[in-house]
Amino acid sequence: MAKRAKRSPVWTDIGQVAGVAVSSLYAYILIWARRQSKLVPKLALNIDCSMVREQRRKGDRRAFMHVNHVPGKLCVAHEVASLSPGHVVGLFLHELGHPIAYKLWRRSEQEDADAAVRQELGVTILYRGPLVLQWVPPKFAKAMTAFAKP
Repeated sequence: MAKRAKRSPVWTDIGQVAGVAVSSLYAYILIWARRQSKLVPKLALNIDCSMVREQRRKGDRRAFMHVNHVPGKLCVAHEVASLSPGHVVGLFLHELGHPIAYKLWRRSEQEDADAAVRQELGVTILYRGPLVLQWVPPKFAKAMTAFAKP
C-alpha cells in the first residue's frame, strides 16, 4: 500500500496541497475584498513566478509575494503554504493594498499598502513572527479560511 503524503499542519483546516489551498484562499480573499471596495483590482494569481523564485534563491527569506512585476498578476511562492493562515491572509491583503494605494495617492510604498487596506477594507495589518511578516489576527484569518475550504 502506498504511503499518503503528509499535509502541512498549517493548512489542515483548508486541506489540499500548497498551490490548491493558496489558490482557494486567495480567490475568497479577493471576492471578499472586492465587496468591501471598488478600488480592489482583480489580480490573477501567479504561483512560483521567476522573480519570487530568484529572490528566494538569493536568500531573501521574506520573499513570498509581490505585485506589479507582471501587469494584472499577484505573484506568490509556493513556500507561502508553510506560513500560518494569519500571515498568508495578511500578505495577500498587503499585496492587494499596493494597487489600491496607488489609485488613492499615486504612491505605493509598504506603509501606503497597509494604510490603503486599513482605509478601504477596514483591516489593520500587523507584523509578527521571526521574519516580521504581515499578519492579521487568527479570528479574521479563520473567517477567511473557513470560506475557502474546497
